[in-house]
Amino acid sequence: MMLAQPRSATHAGFMKRYAWIVSLFVLLPAAELALLLYVGQFLGVWPTLGLILVTGIIGSRLALNQGLAVWIRLSEEMARGQLPGQVLLDGVIILISGALLVTPGVITDLAGFAGLLPFTRAPMRNWVIHLFKNRIVRATPQDPASWQGAPRERPHYTHDLEDRPRDYPTK
Repeated sequence: MMLAQPRSATHAGFMKRYAWIVSLFVLLPAAELALLLYVGQFLGVWPTLGLILVTGIIGSRLALNQGLAVWIRLSEEMARGQLPGQVLLDGVIILISGALLVTPGVITDLAGFAGLLPFTRAPMRNWVIHLFKNRIVRATPQDPASWQGAPRERPHYTHDLEDRPRDYPTK
């Protein structure tokens, strides 16, 4: 008979850290459903379904156009030998925004359109860059000697070729 193992502090930390994902998958659909029901009562069933369909079509077309524009910018920057960091981040934002737009709902549509429009995508990109920079700074120890990846002294080999065994391959 096996007894249940107690949950470790690591598990509790993991759950606390990623609780927002669970709430995203529970609270967002509930809010979307409530908002769609409210819009359905206000506009009616068929106009609400039409609104869902039209935003999906317009969103997918806009995502395609913006994605192609990012692809062209990516190709141009690569041809010039530049690192396309911001362009790649724009591509990720466009991909996520396109997925949000084909998901039925008012909140996801608003977030999706915000990611597809260039003038609202720039602040999103800057926010993501700021978020990653803060995470990197918090995760990096301030004392370089405590870094796990700190450079160590490389071994210095002083062996001559004559020290090899005779059956050691030369090439």
